[in-house]
Amino acid sequence: GNIRVFANTLTVSGKVGRNLMGWSQHYTLERSGIVGRSLTAFCQLLTIEGHVDGDVLARDQASTINGIIGGEVNAQGERLSIGNEAQIAGAVQFKGDKEPDVASGAKLATPVVFKKAERHVDSERGVGYYLWRLLWTVAFIVFGLAMFGLMPKLGRDAVNSGEQYGAAFGLGVLVFFGVFIAAIIACFTVIGIFVGISALFLWFVMLFASQLVVGTVVGKWVLGRTDEFWPLVLRMLVGLVIVRTITSLPVVASLAAFFICIWGMGAISLALYRRVQPVIAPNIPSVPMGPAATPLPPQTTVGGI
Repeated sequence: GNIRVFANTLTVSGKVGRNLMGWSQHYTLERSGIVGRSLTAFCQLLTIEGHVDGDVLARDQASTINGIIGGEVNAQGERLSIGNEAQIAGAVQFKGDKEPDVASGAKLATPVVFKKAERHVDSERGVGYYLWRLLWTVAFIVFGLAMFGLMPKLGRDAVNSGEQYGAAFGLGVLVFFGVFIAAIIACFTVIGIFVGISALFLWFVMLFASQLVVGTVVGKWVLGRTDEFWPLVLRMLVGLVIVRTITSLPVVASLAAFFICIWGMGAISLALYRRVQPVIAPNIPSVPMGPAATPLPPQTTVGGI
């Protein structure tokens, strides 16, 4: 039947009845290897010396074909070498950095179609980029209105926790990496798959809300502190524009987005942690205690009142 492999090294020396697909660093079909249908390779080094009855699809760094291919070859990478013993019945297409090396003894049905890979450097961003940034900013604003409108206490607590930079950053690192890894591991077990999916969903919600929390903190820096709804929304808008602008800068965008996510997720986690902690009510009078010989009141458990 079919074989699908995720490994460092894949070596096939026998017969595969149908399709062969592999994600490997070294991918080799030896001279005695036979693939009944198609061969698909995502790897660093691909070597085909055997027989493939169908097509070959290769996305790798370097490919070497010195066997028999019954169908077409579609390869993309840095280099393609076709040896003297190669026989390819279909068309050969290669997209790469330089033209393929085809030996004079190779038997090809058609000449190799080569397309030079283009390396684009986006020095200028198009209109589509800024349009998507605008749409995402609007989505953040709507989400922020919902957060501060439906959960005002939690929203304010998260913003106030964001002003405690050390605790927010420290807890944010733990939550950003720890919760994500733990949720992924839990999804691999039947018992924990529901918990893992729920944790991943909560993790993504916190990731989305982190920019809102940090934006509101920045807005407080600019416009001053407040706890009222609409003034707080105004600070969120101002800070969110600043945050979105910083995360759009070409050089520091990724690093700034990473730190903002860490900071915001830590602030939200700190607020949630404080809300679930038991609170001791203040100004509760202490119970007067009698002398040591005084008997305990009726129905008193062992250990005292």
